[in-house]
Amino acid sequence: MKKAIIFAIILLLILVGASLIYINSSRTITGKVISSEKYSYTEAKCDDKYCQDYLIECEGNAIIKTTPITGMVPHPLDWKDPRGNETINNDCNISG
Repeated sequence: MKKAIIFAIILLLILVGASLIYINSSRTITGKVISSEKYSYTEAKCDDKYCQDYLIECEGNAIIKTTPITGMVPHPLDWKDPRGNETINNDCNISG
């Protein structure tokens, strides 16, 4: 009789464990939360004479709003932008 009870408990534990594994394995990361995420960052846009800071608002990989946050800031005639092109972001492919 004791062996039958132990066997039943072990069988029940195996069934519960298999059910939990199945439930957890059916949930996958889809990226849908990330693609609809709203975030923002600031960026300075510069030309030969002036720079202006902007607030860039994104949803997923799309820019939804660009707002100037400073006036045009003049710089000296011999000024060169110290940022390389790889550090200037023109899209929302960064993570906040």
